[in-house]
Amino acid sequence: KAAWFLIYFSLFSFTTWTSAFNLDTENVMKKTGDRNSLFGFALAMHHQVTPRKELMLLVGAPKAKALSNQNANITGGLYKCPITSAERDCERVIFDNNADNDESKENQWMGVSVASQKVGGKVLVCAHRYEQRRHRNTAIESRDVTGQCYILSEDLVFRDDQFDANVKICHGRLPSHEKFGICQQGVASTFGKDSDYAVYGVPGAYYWKGIVHVESRSTDFTNFDDGPYEVGDENKRDESKVPVPQNSYLGFSLDSGKGITNQDELTFVSGAPRDKHSGAVVFLKMVRQSNTLEAEHILKGEGLASSFGYDVAVVDLNKDGWNDIVVGAPQFFDKEAEIGGAVYVYINQKGDWSNITPIRLNGTKDSMFGLAVENIGDINKDGYEDIAVGAPFTEGGKVFIYHGSSSGINTRPVQVLEGKHLNAENFGYSLAGGMDLDENNYPDIAIGSLGDSVFIYRARPVIDVKKTVTISPQNIDFFKKNSPNNVFSLHSMTVNACFQYTAYANTYRPKITVNYKIEADTERRKSVRESRVAFVKNGQIQEYDQLSGSVALSEQNEEICVTEKLQLRENIKDKLHPISIGVGVTINQSNRKKRQAGNLQNLLPVLSQNEPEAAKVQFLKEGCGPDHICQSNLKLNYNFCSRIDNQDRCSPFPNIAGITPNSKHLEINLQLITHTRVSFAKEDIKLNVKQLIIPLCFNSAANPSQVYFGGSVTGESAMKTEEDVGSLIQYEFRIINLGKSLKNLDNARLVIMWPKEINNKMWLLYLTKITSKNIENVVCSPTSEINSLKLKETPTQSRKKREINKVESDKKSRGTFSFFSEERKYKTLDCTKNSTARCVNIKCPLKGLDSSAVLVLHSRLWNSTFLEVKLFNEQLAFLQCGFFRKNRKGDTGYNKADIHIHPSDKERFTTDA
Repeated sequence: KAAWFLIYFSLFSFTTWTSAFNLDTENVMKKTGDRNSLFGFALAMHHQVTPRKELMLLVGAPKAKALSNQNANITGGLYKCPITSAERDCERVIFDNNADNDESKENQWMGVSVASQKVGGKVLVCAHRYEQRRHRNTAIESRDVTGQCYILSEDLVFRDDQFDANVKICHGRLPSHEKFGICQQGVASTFGKDSDYAVYGVPGAYYWKGIVHVESRSTDFTNFDDGPYEVGDENKRDESKVPVPQNSYLGFSLDSGKGITNQDELTFVSGAPRDKHSGAVVFLKMVRQSNTLEAEHILKGEGLASSFGYDVAVVDLNKDGWNDIVVGAPQFFDKEAEIGGAVYVYINQKGDWSNITPIRLNGTKDSMFGLAVENIGDINKDGYEDIAVGAPFTEGGKVFIYHGSSSGINTRPVQVLEGKHLNAENFGYSLAGGMDLDENNYPDIAIGSLGDSVFIYRARPVIDVKKTVTISPQNIDFFKKNSPNNVFSLHSMTVNACFQYTAYANTYRPKITVNYKIEADTERRKSVRESRVAFVKNGQIQEYDQLSGSVALSEQNEEICVTEKLQLRENIKDKLHPISIGVGVTINQSNRKKRQAGNLQNLLPVLSQNEPEAAKVQFLKEGCGPDHICQSNLKLNYNFCSRIDNQDRCSPFPNIAGITPNSKHLEINLQLITHTRVSFAKEDIKLNVKQLIIPLCFNSAANPSQVYFGGSVTGESAMKTEEDVGSLIQYEFRIINLGKSLKNLDNARLVIMWPKEINNKMWLLYLTKITSKNIENVVCSPTSEINSLKLKETPTQSRKKREINKVESDKKSRGTFSFFSEERKYKTLDCTKNSTARCVNIKCPLKGLDSSAVLVLHSRLWNSTFLEVKLFNEQLAFLQCGFFRKNRKGDTGYNKADIHIHPSDKERFTTDA
């Protein structure tokens, strides 16, 4: 008989680029502006074609000093930065260098937003705090913060012709904050994607409802579709047509694109981060018959005061031809999960937005994750567009890079850029991307900060090293030697590995050195077991089971091969599991050349994240198919029953006679039969007992049963001791064991439903510690819920004395007044199904319980909550802590301990008055 088994050869890469992919962090370009100018507040990449080709980064500095003729001290400005390694070579763009008597440019914040039409297009820059002055130097003088924007030619010159423009949308319109007196035009501005439309956000119009204004800047005189288009109608100015309520800030963020609701129509996307106190994003379409912008769809924010819509990005993440929407909500907050900021990714369902559940990416506490979101293009050239997310308030600031994919988005960032390594301040406050600044065919990214510095990260070329492995012979009979030398008792095999590389651009043809490593029997090596194969060198079996080397590849598609010999070791016992041979590669990083001053360093390539390939050698076993693959199909049929009184009848229910709470195992005789009808000997099968029923009794009580609140509100950060929180409350849970000891039962535990907060997440009961009696070493979980603020413990005796004195004093001052009269209203705070409190489960193990034990939960009533919430000054509160218990009938009862909470006399009289 021929005995065969399978050897499986797999390829994998020993690379470390999953956490730091292809944005180069060693040659970051830094551009620095004037101190305290907010240089880097806004960014845009620009490609000038005429009069000469020039790639540059445009930087807004809204606190820059005024130009000579602006009649002001601080006005802000625009800077252009060449793509060089020099730090201080940015130049100011000269425009807006004048001032009239009916305007004020002091602190106008020129450069608050910057946009470019990319290649050979115009540039848009705005100042949202520009003021229009009325009745100057009179008793009725007024100033309207209307804002202004400039459209510059591609060479950054303002020519004041029909194509360049100084745009003041609200100039001359009705003043006051109820109309257009505080328009703040230009908080956001952009150009329509692949169009000549300039788009302006005007968040202060109509009592801060906000509007969006669109007008064409086309140089084509045959194009009559020039608008302007405006939310609310530019002619009628009807605020009832604005799709958001007052104080919504529509126009605070902007982007646009085709393929959002219609493949052929341009849709404008605008954030309204204060819509209904949560935020919204509005899709706007142009209605050419009326020259208006109307809402097509509105995305709603989920978190109160989350600033949903603070920034938006239009991007095709899954390459389906439909643009997806990314929304920043930097003030989204979840206390328990410690989330500080969120980004919502909406994957377009072919223009239907009615039932889309977004993917939420979460930031860390206090990070403002999502303050900036940006479509950065396809930085790794895998065919899917990618995004960057700024979190400027975490450890100096961070920027997270996410790759698009066929499923929409990879929710784990492929790279995190950190500002602390660059001594940056609020790194990630602004972002720009999608343009190849160093002309290596990969788009780069620029990151702004609030520290007057900007950083440019260049994308490294991504190469794909193709690895081809062939094994000879393909099929080996295990009992037939194929070694040419008799010193080998089994067989040898030849592994031939070939390498070549390809890149996105055919013109990219550098010479690279690929380091490879061949590992034998990788799965066994992971479990620290001896390899079943070994390498052969010079006719001798070597002791090592891995081999390293390198090959030099002169250009793309050049193939270099290496050949190695492997030998099966003698007397191997494991012939069931496949033998895997791993071939991994890295790129030699040692050939960097010293950079000349001002010149850019040529970036080394990075390996792609492609999936490994595989090759197989098969060894036939008896019963395998013609393809030499063995596939077992074992089945087990069983019946579980017990005989009744030696009769030939079976009960479908197992006989549990003899099973006691001390039983740990059961011995049952089973006969196993396979489909081949081969009988096996009877085996003793041991089954672990999964459930024991033990009679336990529980009692609960609260001490004291009545507490008071009063005094002044104290913030969480001001509290130093437990006494600062409020009155002491001790919940006591007594457990009586009527059955066997629980000393060896690890899984027994008491789960207490602890009323931690009220529904708005304000503190209710602050748990300080847990003690026990008659049961040792009780450690309840989660420990993070016990004295989470690390407050100092107050001595017990003095605390009790003061509390007793306070209670007696309150009793005397109240006289015969009773809080339990029928005239008082009651409110119960508990952890039942219709919960009025937000509860957490405190789990306390009962291992070691003999006859009885007591668990005491020491806590403090959060005094400030009851003072701040008006409801508690008007109603008596019952506060319940307890647990659910099932009886023998399966019914569930809520076991609880009550305390009564009411205001002291001072608060009572204040409320009653």
